[in-house]
Amino acid sequence: MKRIRAAVLAVLLLLVAAVFIYYEGATLRTVFADTFMQPATVAARELTAYEQNYYFSQLTDIQKQAYALIYQEIFDFPEEIKVPSITEEDFNAVHAALVYDDPALFFLDSVCTMVFHWNYCVYRPAYVCTKETYSAMMAAVQTARTEIYASIPDAADDYEKEKAVHDRLIARCRYEDGDWSSGIYGALVEGKAVCSGYARAAQFLLGGLGIRNYLVTGQAGSEDDRENHMWNTVFIDGNPYYLDVTWDDGDYENGSAGYAYFNVTEGALAGTHVPENPESSGCEYLDANYFVREGLYFSSCGGAYVSAFTQKLSERLAAGDTTFDTAYASAELLEEAVALLIDGQGIYDILRDAREQTGLYMQTDYINYSVDEQRCVLRLDLTENLS
Repeated sequence: MKRIRAAVLAVLLLLVAAVFIYYEGATLRTVFADTFMQPATVAARELTAYEQNYYFSQLTDIQKQAYALIYQEIFDFPEEIKVPSITEEDFNAVHAALVYDDPALFFLDSVCTMVFHWNYCVYRPAYVCTKETYSAMMAAVQTARTEIYASIPDAADDYEKEKAVHDRLIARCRYEDGDWSSGIYGALVEGKAVCSGYARAAQFLLGGLGIRNYLVTGQAGSEDDRENHMWNTVFIDGNPYYLDVTWDDGDYENGSAGYAYFNVTEGALAGTHVPENPESSGCEYLDANYFVREGLYFSSCGGAYVSAFTQKLSERLAAGDTTFDTAYASAELLEEAVALLIDGQGIYDILRDAREQTGLYMQTDYINYSVDEQRCVLRLDLTENLS
């Protein structure tokens, strides 16, 4: 009887052991998948390839890992990408950094999914177009970029390259909402963009020329009527400047560009722009400001002012420009210039002198002008005078 009992007990123990082993095995597979199966990581030395990307540089170490892993695969339009365990806040920061750093990611929907597991996360991107459609769109974008670059002289410095990008972008684009107007395809191919489209197109074009720049988001407008806005921080000779191509595009009939928001300081934009991300870019330099660089910034309306104004106007006309902008050190000085040139009709003598210097046929008995009191800029539009 004892042997029978012992045999039965042994069988029972084997059955329990079998059940236990089976149960533990299943749990181990689950735990292994959720706890021990880590996603691929990016070596620290590989992360340095992204350090020039401004928004990447602002991320934490774990966020940088997720950023790099997503970036390495996203252009293949995968259904999901495994990344380290991050929080929802981390995910939002990573997603924003990706789309702010690379304007070519316009195929990503703003609403994506992150599945959170015990020790890793799965990023499930949503796409606004197919991979085939995106490839065709990017081919058109690249063609547009090549056309713009072809107009830039080989010997141009970074300031001249930036100005060419600014001018060509304004010439081929108008402010208009559309399906793709918030990105580079709308701005460069369709010729329609809102502020984010202008800014991302400038980012894309300047970046392709090796000019460091990044997007700035915030508010813009009058003090009691501001709305979301996007512009750029651009580095020329190592110094940061604000560039707002959108606000320089006045949709002039002759397609000309304005320069009131070309390489300006934070102080100069303080009355109209409120940067939020980043709150400050350290833009306090004037050397690459359009008016300073071109000799069109005046701190006095006396002495040699009229002769300098005439000389610069003649140079612009000889170069084929039909608009002429000058900036002044203060609102009072701008008012003085308007009183001298417009109210006092001194501009007509200047036009006659410019006609003699250039040999161009030009009407000199009327003038179209505008005044930007906020930026202390006087614009002359001579399109009709020369037609």
